[in-house]
Amino acid sequence: MWHQSEAMVEQELLSYLNLPEFDCYHRVFDKFGFGCRERGWLLTRCVPFDEMFKCLPKSKAMRRFRQLCGLGATQVQSGKADTRSSFTGSKEARSVLHQFVVRAVERGTHREQKPGGGAIATTPYDCHWVTRAYHKGNKVSGAALKAARNATSRKLAETLFKALWDMR
Repeated sequence: MWHQSEAMVEQELLSYLNLPEFDCYHRVFDKFGFGCRERGWLLTRCVPFDEMFKCLPKSKAMRRFRQLCGLGATQVQSGKADTRSSFTGSKEARSVLHQFVVRAVERGTHREQKPGGGAIATTPYDCHWVTRAYHKGNKVSGAALKAARNATSRKLAETLFKALWDMR
């Protein structure tokens, strides 16, 4: 019963995603390899893109977009030390981007394949992932892996923002 309910909700989501007003967003999302669930969550956070960011300079708009994606950071100053708190913003959107990093970026399922086999990094967040998640050819684990996933999620949000900004 659970699978039937989930399938019905996904069919309804697809009917909304197929609306013509989202075509420009889908052109950007296609480049990233987002599935329908990622598209649905991201559209709820950034539509209408132009109206949300039209009065802001690009740097402030990017910070606001990261916040909408659940990847905003706040800075707390206490006299002698600057510390960054945990992520702020939408937990659901952050979870969607994190799952995309685990499912697609980490496993390399969204990347092109070399003729001889093996995935190649094709986007800035791919390169960022490879740089952060591997040390001397071995995949890191524990806190280092978590930090690599978080940093790659932030890079993914920044790259997505730039693509959507250029779409305008």
